[in-house]
Amino acid sequence: MAGTSSTASTAPARRRTWWTVAALVAVVVAVVVGAGVATHWFDGRIGALGDGASTESGVIVRYDGRDYWVSDYHLADSALGAPIAQDQPFQGTTADLRAIEGQDPAVTMAAYLPALSQASPEPGWRLVSTDAGYWTDQANVAANSSLFDPQP
Repeated sequence: MAGTSSTASTAPARRRTWWTVAALVAVVVAVVVGAGVATHWFDGRIGALGDGASTESGVIVRYDGRDYWVSDYHLADSALGAPIAQDQPFQGTTADLRAIEGQDPAVTMAAYLPALSQASPEPGWRLVSTDAGYWTDQANVAANSSLFDPQP
């Protein structure tokens, strides 16, 4: 009988230990999965939340199956080319799209957008591109400065 009472008293302790280990494993898995999802979600968008030196807004315009990153650069009227599309859905409103003189519209075009940030507090024609890396390189921006109003 002595062995039975000892076994009976350790059974609840074993169950508590098992639940504690299971709960700990579940928490670790949730943290790892959450970190992985957050890393993927914010990949390429951290610059928009960073020191303000980046011109990446973290906002996109979708058109013709492509995601166009929205810059904070307003375009000069002289840079605008032919209309591409009107009334494209964009953040609860619509955007009109136009070509930019000298740019391939499959890569870079103009979108008429509302004010989105303190860096671009006015609505207007903004440069949008599938190649954000090119347009966040200040040397490339300087080489294309005639497109912008005001010029950077």
